[in-house]
Amino acid sequence: MHEEKANQQAELGDILFTLVNLARWSELDPEAALQGTNQRFIQRFSLLEQACDRPLSDYTLEELEALWQTAKAQLAK
Repeated sequence: MHEEKANQQAELGDILFTLVNLARWSELDPEAALQGTNQRFIQRFSLLEQACDRPLSDYTLEELEALWQTAKAQLAK
């Protein structure tokens, strides 16, 4: 691994370690939090896919963002 990438990876590891410790100090379950985030992502992405009438690669980033925000709002109800 390139030295700069290795340093970046090490820094990312430090940040993740700090976040896990912060969660534990706050008496939160970091694994449950991440699982919840993953589940919400899957639900939002599923709604986004259902709203598409053509391949995802045919959409602009702006169009995908609008679809994402719509899916997010639908699930927030």
